[in-house]
Amino acid sequence: MLLINEFFSPRTNRRDDEYGRGENGRARFALEIVDGPGKHWAVTIQ
Repeated sequence: MLLINEFFSPRTNRRDDEYGRGENGRARFALEIVDGPGKHWAVTIQ
C-alpha cells in the first residue's frame, strides 16, 4: 500500500513521465491497478 501512496504525493512522486506531472498522472498508477484485472479476465455480474 505504501507504494501506491508514494505515487499520489507530489513530494515523493517526482516522475516526469505519464505517471507523474500533475494529479492525473499521479492517480494513473492506482487506476490501472483497479482497471487492469477486468481487461485480462472476463467479469460477470449477475
